[in-house]
Amino acid sequence: MTKLAFKVGEDCCEDARKMRGRPRCTEKNDAIRLAAGGLFLEKGFDGTSMDEVARRAEVSKQTVYSHFSCKDDLFIAAIQARIDESMPENTIEDLHNVPLKEALFGVASQFADLLLSADSVAVFRLLAASAAKGPHLAELFYHGGAEAISQRLERFLQIRADAGELDIKDVHVAATQFISLLKGELHFCWAIGLIDSIGEKDLKIQIDQTVDAFMRIYACK
Repeated sequence: MTKLAFKVGEDCCEDARKMRGRPRCTEKNDAIRLAAGGLFLEKGFDGTSMDEVARRAEVSKQTVYSHFSCKDDLFIAAIQARIDESMPENTIEDLHNVPLKEALFGVASQFADLLLSADSVAVFRLLAASAAKGPHLAELFYHGGAEAISQRLERFLQIRADAGELDIKDVHVAATQFISLLKGELHFCWAIGLIDSIGEKDLKIQIDQTVDAFMRIYACK
């Protein structure tokens, strides 16, 4: 899979140039989303222009608009690209027939890659910085991808509850708790700048503790 993380700086131009041997429309679409993702993190939503996206993606402004009608659409596409990189379609569904605890570890690992990465923390900071101006950017982020990811987790938990493995009365609440447990103190400390990264050892501990706590709360006895 082509890497579509929100890389900051001119490095994303190099990645865009490496996208070869693919249909040109797909190659250009990927290059535009990659360039936009980096610029959004560098300069914020308001500080990013379609002209700058075109220059960094090495395409014309007309080409950008032929793929994305406005900056809102481009922001949503960049968010969806990052989500698809960490959690490709059906990856949670593929865990439905795996033993419960093993499946929860798999789900937690996928969400950790999405929620506890440098890109995701940068997006969180971007959303927080934009909050005082109103909910527009947050709504784009939520309805453009975050909501769908939460719904995937809810469907997974509901299937396990229906199978008698989990005692859950409200899967939305349970899914929210799962995500909150996973983010924990690590996400908070990184978001406010107390730490500048999360090591593999700390990440594994966080995943283990999340699954153990969730099992204690919801696993059928």
